[in-house]
Amino acid sequence: MKEIAVDFERENESGKVNELENTVAELLGTYEDCRHYTSAIESVGNTYQPGAELTDFKKLLNDEFTKLKGNQSSAPQNHPLIRQLREAVWR
Repeated sequence: MKEIAVDFERENESGKVNELENTVAELLGTYEDCRHYTSAIESVGNTYQPGAELTDFKKLLNDEFTKLKGNQSSAPQNHPLIRQLREAVWR
C-alpha cells in the first residue's frame, strides 16, 4: 500500500493518496473490530454460567464487544501503519 501511495504522489495524485489512506484506516478499523469480537467470544465463553432462564447470547456478545471497543486506545487514523504510510508518502 505504501508503494502504491508513493507512486500516486509522484504522479501528483494527492486525492488518490488520501483515498488510499482512508481505505487503509477503514481496513484497520475492521481488523480491530474482528479482534474485539474474537476477544468478546473468548470472554463470554470463559465466564458464561448457565442459568434457569434462556440466555441472550447476542446481547452478551454485543455488551462484551462494546466494553472492549470502549477500552480501545486510539482511532485507526492514528495506527502505526497509517503513520508509516504517511511518512513514506510525505517525506
